[in-house]
Amino acid sequence: MYEIDPYLDIEIYRDGVTPETVEAFFGTGPGAGLDLLIEECDTLWAKFAAREHARDRRVPVLMDANDRGLLDVERFDLEPDRPLFHGRAGDSTAQDVRALDAAQSLDLLLRIVDADRLSPAMTDAIGRIGRTLSSWPQLASGIMLGAALVTDTARRILLGAPLPSGRHYADLEALVPADHAALLGTAP
Repeated sequence: MYEIDPYLDIEIYRDGVTPETVEAFFGTGPGAGLDLLIEECDTLWAKFAAREHARDRRVPVLMDANDRGLLDVERFDLEPDRPLFHGRAGDSTAQDVRALDAAQSLDLLLRIVDADRLSPAMTDAIGRIGRTLSSWPQLASGIMLGAALVTDTARRILLGAPLPSGRHYADLEALVPADHAALLGTAP
């Protein structure tokens, strides 16, 4: 980051955003705070706490879920009463999430990311998280696509473009579909 701009003021939270650091992360006092939050947390509690604090401070939130090019835009700056995750989480709070067991957490996560829209590979991987997979699986190509989507959207929001809240997909498998018959060797 310093190679891009040596005058940046970077503060590192080595333990991540925790109940003890979340207030400091968002900043306090005049002129302090975030203009935009790009949320990429694997911890469900952090996803909720970040949004609650962003909504309280009227900070827009962007999230890339890294499956099928899912980009989430929550414009708490324009809609301070907007429900978290576009209402997919119901009235759950960060405090509620801390009390959930693994099965309940997975159920809530699947509601947030639209389980019926997950790719077949991700659907297969979900059941292995915590057993043979440590977390949500991610490929470098999906990360790069998500980074591009988030960066372009962040730029437009910060420049004042009238970009509304919503959920958007840049699903490369849908945009550039494979010929499955040819892949299986059954094409004429």
